Amino acid sequence: MNFRLLALGILFLLSCGSEDTSEPTISPAALSYMNSILKIMEDNSINKDEIDWVAFRAEVLAQIENAQTIGETFLGIERALTLLGDNHSFYISAANQFVSGEGDLDCVFNSFQELNVPNNIGYVRVDAFSDGDPSAIINFANAIHTDIRIQDQSDLIGWIVDLRENSGGNMWPMLAGLGSLLGDGIHGFFIDPDGNQTPWSYSNGTSFSGTFGITSVDNPYNLRNSDLPIAVLLSNGVASSGEAIAISFTELENVKSFGAATCGLSTSNNTYTLSDGALLLVTTAYMADRNKVMYGGPIEPDSIVGTNQILQASIEFIEG
Repeated sequence: MNFRLLALGILFLLSCGSEDTSEPTISPAALSYMNSILKIMEDNSINKDEIDWVAFRAEVLAQIENAQTIGETFLGIERALTLLGDNHSFYISAANQFVSGEGDLDCVFNSFQELNVPNNIGYVRVDAFSDGDPSAIINFANAIHTDIRIQDQSDLIGWIVDLRENSGGNMWPMLAGLGSLLGDGIHGFFIDPDGNQTPWSYSNGTSFSGTFGITSVDNPYNLRNSDLPIAVLLSNGVASSGEAIAISFTELENVKSFGAATCGLSTSNNTYTLSDGALLLVTTAYMADRNKVMYGGPIEPDSIVGTNQILQASIEFIEG
């Protein structure tokens, strides 16, 4: 027997049998994309000082260890958003796919009929608004402002502001539209983990973030009587920008809120554009009232009442 040929044959078979069948590791492109997201989160998250970022990174990358494309990083992005623990951050892909983390909030977004209020009480309903078109933004603010102007008659005894279906979106046209009822001045703050404070305010028809004017109505209107009582209606579906508007009415002497505690997303997101055009919205600050009392969770109404009692409770407050 030719032992040399036999040995070569065995070696050939072993080499064929030991062919590398392991899965490919993460591609440089996918890793770079994920790294950019993790960097934004680490630098800006509202919880950045409470997170172990070494462990955070390891857990996220374990989700996408074989990712080859940006689309295959979505599981890692979802895990990262969950680990941030703010319930509010999210990601929108370049193809408009929405990715969020698993949160611990249990908000209920119900529909509510407009209330049939007495003729001597003004009624203003402000629902969610997310349209990014500049014309739509102005029209939304103008509609609220005009509604207030039309209803503001000499025999009016008070106002009801219905926020119960305001699940958020763009707060700036909401603030500009309601400026007549809120009056000029600072109505709240964004406060980040480093203590930096940015006020939100209204002045002469314009809503402001810091000193930067955001949305202006066409014809600013001042109320006949700015001391009339205002009942603000809340529900568990009031969230995000809706909660910012609810906060804007707190600590005003002529205001009382009714309904149920809000959703609990009283925090602020910043938007970051990624290399492929996708958007990463990271929660970077707490909302606070005009006295700089910070929220971050649900806003409790002054009076907890059910849907069937909320109109009567509001009327009694206004008449009282």
